[in-house]
Amino acid sequence: MDDDPIAADDRSLDAIAGLVQAGDWPAARARCEELLAALPANADALVWLGRIAMGQFRWDDAIAAFDQVLRIRVDPWTLGNLGVCHWKVGHLDEAEYCLRGAVEVKPGFTRAHVSLANVLHASQRFDDALAQLALADDLDALDHQIPMRRGCALAALGRY
Repeated sequence: MDDDPIAADDRSLDAIAGLVQAGDWPAARARCEELLAALPANADALVWLGRIAMGQFRWDDAIAAFDQVLRIRVDPWTLGNLGVCHWKVGHLDEAEYCLRGAVEVKPGFTRAHVSLANVLHASQRFDDALAQLALADDLDALDHQIPMRRGCALAALGRY
């Protein structure tokens, strides 16, 4: 019997990660819900619950989970995921707010810059999108999304 609750939580989180990697979304969700029933403020379990919801395209459930995480702790990855979820359901102002928060907390977060460019593109702010893509390109020139998104923004501006 293990009396160390932190070790038990870590094992549960490892099990959830394994289930997600295996694509067993229902079992992963059930494990998260079990862990959260015992420890409702377990931010890591809430993050997994949000990521599972994203993987199942349940954007509103993901938003709810990531909102809960941010009441416990603020980190750029949760802000980035929340921004993407808001973008997916068309909440562009909320998406921009979250993604700007993510890059403020972690300026080198390439994926957040690219996601912010996507949101700005959807808002038809193409020059702003290009500026975010330039920042992303400086951080990770090998990210395949950057030239694709740049081409879309340039085409929308009639400069491609």
